[in-house]
Amino acid sequence: MIAIALMVIIEFALQIRAHFRSGESVFNLIFAESVYVKNDETGLLLLRPNKTIIGSQTTLRSNSLGLRSPEIPIAREEHSWRVAVVGASTVMGAYAADNDKTFPAQLEQRLRKQFPLRKIDVVNAGIAGMGLDEQRRMLETRVATLKPDLVVVYPGFNDFAVYCQDRGTGTKQFQRQGLPIISLPDWLQTVDMIKKNTVFLRTANIKQASLRNPANISLQAYQNKLEAFIQRAAELKIKLVLATNARAYRPEQSLSDQAKLSETARYYNHCFDIAGLHQLYDRHNTAIRQAVYAHQIQLIDLDTLVPGGSRYFADSSHFSFEGEVLVADTLYDFIIKNKLLVE
Repeated sequence: MIAIALMVIIEFALQIRAHFRSGESVFNLIFAESVYVKNDETGLLLLRPNKTIIGSQTTLRSNSLGLRSPEIPIAREEHSWRVAVVGASTVMGAYAADNDKTFPAQLEQRLRKQFPLRKIDVVNAGIAGMGLDEQRRMLETRVATLKPDLVVVYPGFNDFAVYCQDRGTGTKQFQRQGLPIISLPDWLQTVDMIKKNTVFLRTANIKQASLRNPANISLQAYQNKLEAFIQRAAELKIKLVLATNARAYRPEQSLSDQAKLSETARYYNHCFDIAGLHQLYDRHNTAIRQAVYAHQIQLIDLDTLVPGGSRYFADSSHFSFEGEVLVADTLYDFIIKNKLLVE
């Protein structure tokens, strides 16, 4: 009973801390003010529309479309330019202190400064947790209606989740019988905190062979999703720029630095060691490059343009403030150099 009481006290304290830091906690569920809501029109889990969520580390403001972006009218002004950035939590700005600190918002600032006589909007169409299928639906149901001149896609790493869930057998190995397995609710902070802070205990030997061999992972499903996204954009007559995914940890770093910088990646992809993750991430980026070349669309290789390390990353894959600035600068230079915004 004492142990249970202590766990309740700790959980309560962690929920308060989470709410103070980010404005997201179990209290949102209790008061029916969850940050994300299912949108019936799109079938997507989007931000609660017209909501401001204030925390000590980040303030998140959503518009009527459920995006972390300023309110953008559907109708376009004459001679205006409109860019959209599609992706997941890295695009949304998981660690950005405010909407204006995200790289899509900073890209907008740079374009407006360069073209002061034009009305320029950059839409942040990134939502945490989205894989390529959800990003394609975002393109179809939200972005296309805004009639953008250019769409930048930063796919992110959420499609990796299936690799540690599906052991690749393709068949159910056994049928469980008896009492149901009791699972803990997703909102529990205590369990999540313990798991995230003990990654090093479960992967103590960072030179160990991968639990799964990344070379044996089939990327066919991922390639199909890329193909479906590119084809749908072509059908909608949307000009695309596809980006490769950057990460904080790099092979040229010391093993101790890689172990520290890759903790969140190993937390979410627990069936791979560091070497396995490098190989798998490189294969995904290669798939992006191949899809781009096959369809002759633009590629911005952020995997090579954004250095690793804690200066530009807040964790394994999400940008720090300096990282957001660097990506905004890199995208701006790419757009200007390749003249992607023209009459």
